[in-house]
Amino acid sequence: MISFLAKGVQVPTDHLADGRAIDYQIPTSDRDLIPFRMISSKQPPENAFASVKYGGHWFYIKNNDIESKRSLGLVIAIFRILAPSTAGAAPILTLPSG
Repeated sequence: MISFLAKGVQVPTDHLADGRAIDYQIPTSDRDLIPFRMISSKQPPENAFASVKYGGHWFYIKNNDIESKRSLGLVIAIFRILAPSTAGAAPILTLPSG
């Protein structure tokens, strides 16, 4: 599933040239079949739903991209279901100091 959604990531050309990422070479007409879009930019995104800086670029999901937000939510939900839980783990309490 992750490999399929990765095809919706806009990979910077310098990452492709360095061999840090795979160029799936998906025709523009077929990109509509992938329910996930992650944009890359050198500049910090404005009005992004989620963003991360990696390798000198910002990768983000636009806040108005409902389909990508839903896809990310599904991936998070699946990881939470599959993540091992520690039996009997107590909640962590954080108190301000000083």
